[in-house]
Amino acid sequence: MTKVWRVGSEADDRLASLGLAAEDFAVSIEAAVSDARTCTGLDAPSARSFIFWTRLNRYFREAVKPREWGATNADQILRALSPNRDFAITAVSGRGGIADPNGKVRTKNPKGSAFAELIKVNNRLLGRYVQGDLLPGLRLVREEPSREPGVQDIPLWILLYRRVGEELCAELSLPTDIKCKSVEDWEERVMLASTPYPGDVDSLDIFRYDEDDDQGPDIAVDWL
Repeated sequence: MTKVWRVGSEADDRLASLGLAAEDFAVSIEAAVSDARTCTGLDAPSARSFIFWTRLNRYFREAVKPREWGATNADQILRALSPNRDFAITAVSGRGGIADPNGKVRTKNPKGSAFAELIKVNNRLLGRYVQGDLLPGLRLVREEPSREPGVQDIPLWILLYRRVGEELCAELSLPTDIKCKSVEDWEERVMLASTPYPGDVDSLDIFRYDEDDDQGPDIAVDWL
């Protein structure tokens, strides 16, 4: 059964155990929202979603960098690396009840083979260590070194986000399985507070707003 950590003290305690704070995500999301809202109907149709995705990953990595977090773009998957290289975090768009403790969630866009391999690492680690939480420090021994040692054999957390109405909802979740190129099974879900995301009148004048338009471009490549 998926462990769910609700917004507030429950989520704060779980984030603290990972060396994180809710503020790390809040400031990153707010900055990415601000950048995305500079787009108008005269930009490319997918500009807003692409800018939000790349800037969220950038701003989160910048927020934690002073605490000795690292970063990698190996296999075109943007990840923040914990100080001890115990786990990684990437931000991707999601569908379903993002930040809803009772909601069923999954990633929105198709994921490629490189992303699938990272999820398989989570699954194997959980299979080998069935007692307690999947804590930083657990590593999978690989027979062959990866192209970037120390980043392909550690747990991957996903910062899921989705715009719902005039709010940006997000959660930090630990995936365990990928089906039909969509991640939809989770070991843990840490709920984050929503961020205001008002509608953009200029772009609405040209394109009818669809909530799913801001979830990342629908291109089947590994960096989504």
